[in-house]
Amino acid sequence: MGAISIYAFLLRCEDRTTYECHPIYGTIGKAVGMSKNTVRKYVKELEAAGLIETEHTTVTLKYGRKRNGNLKPYTGKIRKPGTGCITMINEHLYEGRYSPKVNGKRMARNVYAATREECEEKLAEMIREMKAEISEINYDHRLSRWS
Repeated sequence: MGAISIYAFLLRCEDRTTYECHPIYGTIGKAVGMSKNTVRKYVKELEAAGLIETEHTTVTLKYGRKRNGNLKPYTGKIRKPGTGCITMINEHLYEGRYSPKVNGKRMARNVYAATREECEEKLAEMIREMKAEISEINYDHRLSRWS
């Protein structure tokens, strides 16, 4: 339940154009009623689940000493329903996935590409093809009921 509270807070405070927010652990803790260490634990869980990405920063003081800076969680763009999802598998490989339900069964397909943009294009094409296939399946299903 704690990880969900933190995730909801991060979604609430993110910038909707860059999909980033920059709260520190203390700010998150005050907002959700948890200690910094508990927040840190749940942030690691959210990272492990792939829901957020974080960038730990450092601050250089005027005397040259380095200190830990702010936590920079990236929550990721929330896609509209029916547009699939894209995941970065490694630096040079993206996976696009679309899995609609057809007659109560999940029908999943994947595409792979070297860049996010290429993956977006391949995913959009695959979705168009699958929607045509689904409408054909639904049409055949309707005809079979009347035969």
